[in-house]
Parts: sequence; C-alpha cells; structure tokens
Amino acid sequence: MRPWISSDGRVFAQFAVGDPVFAWDLIARRRLELVADDRHEVLALSPTASHAAVHTGEAVEIRQVGSPRALARADVVVPRRGAVQQDFGTCPRGHV
Repeated sequence: MRPWISSDGRVFAQFAVGDPVFAWDLIARRRLELVADDRHEVLALSPTASHAAVHTGEAVEIRQVGSPRALARADVVVPRRGAVQQDFGTCPRGHV
C-alpha cells in the first residue's frame, strides 16, 4: 500500500497493487470518485489530483478527475506473448 497526498494537501489517496485507488478530499471531508467506470484503473494522479492517468483496458487516458472524457489517449495493444506495445494517438491540444 502506498499513501499519497496532493501538493496542496487537499487530497489523500491510497494506492495498493491489484486494488482500486481510493481518494478523499480532506477539506470537504468526502470521498472522491476518480473514475466513472469501476472497470477502469487509476495509474497516477497529477500533483494537485485534478487529473488522472487511467487504464481502460484498451488505452491509457489522461482525464480530469471524475470525468469519462479523455484529454489525451495512448492505445495499448497486448500481443499473445504478453509484451505491451503502445500506439500513441494524437492529443487534442497537442501535448500530454
């Protein structure tokens, strides 16, 4: 298990291998919903926890926390051997 606190001290998150990421807004005293779909996995959070890197099973996406819309997307293909290959798509704003 790996605890994490945002750079502004507002968000506490708990990362554990094989488990969903749980996050709390310490100021509002409520749990944050990081992803809209429970099948998606949060890989990382931005320093202020406003954005998340999310693995959807088909791609890794950068999203605003709680939003289903991708700001950037990198398709991930897993061949039979188990090695991961990446096909980086285009970002709507030209950066990731």
